[in-house]
Amino acid sequence: MGNLQKIIVLVVFITTFFHTSFIFAAFPDIKVTVLRNSGENFISTSYKVKGSDILAAKVEALMNAPASDIINLLRDFENYRNTIPFFNNSKILSKIDNVFLLKLGATILNGALTINAVVSVKESSIGFGGTKFKLKLKKGDLDKMDAIWYVYPLDEKNSVLVFKLMVDPGVWFVRDVTLSKYNQVNARRIIRSIRRQL
Repeated sequence: MGNLQKIIVLVVFITTFFHTSFIFAAFPDIKVTVLRNSGENFISTSYKVKGSDILAAKVEALMNAPASDIINLLRDFENYRNTIPFFNNSKILSKIDNVFLLKLGATILNGALTINAVVSVKESSIGFGGTKFKLKLKKGDLDKMDAIWYVYPLDEKNSVLVFKLMVDPGVWFVRDVTLSKYNQVNARRIIRSIRRQL
């Protein structure tokens, strides 16, 4: 193979590689077709979390609302009792820079358990014009509660919302498999609740 042919092959390879890499990197656009073809314009999965036998939930949803509307809804921390189905109380305790400290109350497991917790919520900018909200347990009467929202704009009227949820109430009388399903069911409930308020 001559030098010219080698150069042509190399150029074709590099062009194909970077074009393919760009397409696969272009989240959330690559998900839109899949989401539109799903029953409720969302897909949900479970995944393992280090140090726990309970599975966390992940929901990726196509939202018929601007990203700015979803961001404003997620910033309304004291309205979380209306945004998140099992919360019955939400109050801002403090704010340092872009990190809020919230006091939350919730009734879970079909009313069998009442929990109170203090969580931090941090908002940050991420790739593709997205915004991330990370809610992390600081203290409370449960072992683990983490929630993360990723909001990505698609256009002026549509967006993609990715939501991850992990709740471990640390109770002996409920099996891990049941709590894993509970995370999945409630992640979908939260997506539906957010949609109703937009």
